Amino acid sequence: MALKNKLVYESGKFEQNKFPAKTKFEAGKYVPYYKNDDGTYSIINVKEVYNTPTQKTLTEARGYVISDYQEYLEKKWISDLETKYPVTINEKTLKSIVK
Repeated sequence: MALKNKLVYESGKFEQNKFPAKTKFEAGKYVPYYKNDDGTYSIINVKEVYNTPTQKTLTEARGYVISDYQEYLEKKWISDLETKYPVTINEKTLKSIVK
């Protein structure tokens, strides 16, 4: 059973691009609620606005770090596979399949 009008609460520092483009943030004020792509609603209590990029803590950057590391491992794995198992194409068989 799907929940209607579900409200999600999150706390922390968030990047501007996570929110609708026209969202204006002002310290000490709430941002009007908006509907997310998944059907939930969000409302933001803005405590502080950072106009310049700030350094994230490891906890805040954990997702980015894991994603970057997975991407690095995948590229390395693919490179190793390409080195170990070079691709060869049997032209005769290929031409018999393609008409």
